[in-house]
Amino acid sequence: MPQDTPRGMDVYFEDFHGDLIPDELATSSDSGTITTNVGLTDNKGGRASILRLDNSNDTDNDFAEVDLGALNYTVQDGRISMEARVAPYDVSVMAVNVGFNDDTLEGGNTLPVELSGTSFTSTASTWIGFVYDADATNATWHAFWVDDDNDTSTAIATLNTGIALADSTWYTMRIELQDRGSGNAARGLFDIRDENGNHWNYEANTTIDRDVALVPHIGCELRSASDNGLIDIDYIEASRSREGS
Repeated sequence: MPQDTPRGMDVYFEDFHGDLIPDELATSSDSGTITTNVGLTDNKGGRASILRLDNSNDTDNDFAEVDLGALNYTVQDGRISMEARVAPYDVSVMAVNVGFNDDTLEGGNTLPVELSGTSFTSTASTWIGFVYDADATNATWHAFWVDDDNDTSTAIATLNTGIALADSTWYTMRIELQDRGSGNAARGLFDIRDENGNHWNYEANTTIDRDVALVPHIGCELRSASDNGLIDIDYIEASRSREGS
């Protein structure tokens, strides 16, 4: 299908320049804190305006999240995308999801997708994006998707980005879904790079339904009773084709 012009896209961009969480965003945490950039100097806070999801409270499985607060993104409008730049603090004790979720905030206080060893576990009915988990065999970002409670059958070796996580390092991730027309699931485009120049991209026909309502979402969860479970978010960008454009 023809590509939309820039004016055909509805774009949301948040760079966290203020000292309050923007009204457009929804956040939750078990017992941690969620804070914007004022007074933050650890991790990446001294070098950029950020939102911080902070699970530094010695509570195993503690969970924190942020999303755009409404299920306003559907592939059938043309295409949707999200991009975020994140820096986990201590990757040895954390799990992170960055992607499109089918729920605004997780009622069960757990990540939509987890990875233990080489096995994914999804609690979301529909989700697509990037997964990191300290419990995984490989300490790397993985692409993943699930639709109608069915995980992708794509081999984990194909979904492994090969980009290893390091403490306090910026990772820029982009997920785009393109409409392939009635009767077809979405085309997925994944792109990830780190501040050291490592880069990986991947395209695939996913199983994501074109009419499912999604929201850009970032979540992190502790994997041990640790005081190092925080992630800094430099920015969030989300876009969608204007309905009928």
